[in-house]
Amino acid sequence: MSVYGVICPLAGMEQMAQTQWVSMLRKLGRRVEVHALRLPDVDPQARAPKLAEEVLKNRPEALFVEGALGFNLPEFYQHPGIRQLPVAAFWYDDPFRTLSYWQGTPGYLETVRLPNVYHFVWDGCWREWLKTRHGIRSYPTHLAADPDDFFPKPAPREFADRAVFIGTFPARAHLEKLENGLPSMARTVLGGVKEAMANASYGRNPYEIFDEVLGAMPDKAAKAMEMMEDRQPEQMLHLRAIVQMLGKREVRRRVAGEALKVMPLLLLCGNYEETHAGEAEIRELLGESSDRLRVVDTRRMADSGLVDLYAHGRIHLQATDPQSVAGGIPFRVFQTTACRKPLLTDRKPELAECYEYERELLTFESDKDFAGKLARAAGDADQLDTVAEAGYRRFLREHTWRHRFEEVCRVLKTAVREPRPPLSAR
Repeated sequence: MSVYGVICPLAGMEQMAQTQWVSMLRKLGRRVEVHALRLPDVDPQARAPKLAEEVLKNRPEALFVEGALGFNLPEFYQHPGIRQLPVAAFWYDDPFRTLSYWQGTPGYLETVRLPNVYHFVWDGCWREWLKTRHGIRSYPTHLAADPDDFFPKPAPREFADRAVFIGTFPARAHLEKLENGLPSMARTVLGGVKEAMANASYGRNPYEIFDEVLGAMPDKAAKAMEMMEDRQPEQMLHLRAIVQMLGKREVRRRVAGEALKVMPLLLLCGNYEETHAGEAEIRELLGESSDRLRVVDTRRMADSGLVDLYAHGRIHLQATDPQSVAGGIPFRVFQTTACRKPLLTDRKPELAECYEYERELLTFESDKDFAGKLARAAGDADQLDTVAEAGYRRFLREHTWRHRFEEVCRVLKTAVREPRPPLSAR
């Protein structure tokens, strides 16, 4: 039986996509050994050789690791035996903050550039940034869905007339708590970002807005921010994390608000304590107090029950997080089509590689044309059925986790036959 090692950054820290990889590998008959790079109260330097020995004794075919954070113990990957294994690193979150934090760790950048490490990156903009900024080459990848977990189910009568959005809104209290931990100058910058974001075009990259606000600051203030980044880099990363959450909140506010102008809306969201907005805040954010908006808290729902969420409603909605520039296609797209439900989504260049617009998915350009697109779609039941069926067939042909595994294997097998020269910094 083939063995695959899955490396988690920390004990107990397994990304959702990693959980999907583990499940899929086991369904395909592979043996999976899950390891943590770091353990509580264990010296990392002592951990690295012991972990390498533990991994190598199983003689794995390859290692699957999380992107930037998955290399937080470079000494493990520098072990001679580990350097002989193909390592597939999956970047499903933007690399700007995490990589900026870890790049100062001795040996970190040299490790992510090792010739046996193959990076699979979720967004074309991120791939270009990694290549030009850090000399890290990578391959495109997408998320997927498991047809054993997500599949068509009869639509319940309740909420049958509604548009459905499955997702969360970053909570105001959580954002304010994070902001209060920043220096006063950083909070001033955030104020400028919020104002610019409210007036920006739909889906504008929040990091671009942030950089523009920084660039427009007076010299004295700009120097203070430069000093903060130099002396307290974690504060700048903290600041960018807030900017990312503000961007997510803004696109979701706009799409949900426009949807309510057209038809009743069902929001299904897991409102975890402090982190995500609850019903009262969502209603305030969207300016809707009537039953036209229904908010259902799904935080206590088991993963096995997620398929039931997609059975609801007439049409599902998608608003991509704006820091995903070229791709970054979320689970929601693949899970919706796996459940044979019609989806109205904003456009991203790499989404067009996965589904055919207006045949397998319905699309909009921005909040300016969204309401018209939703109204036309909701009024054409035959089109919704046709799109749902076509999207479902495309999912089954190309977008299960088994397809993703086959794509990765093709890269790794080619790489083993044709070894790459070591990468160097640019």
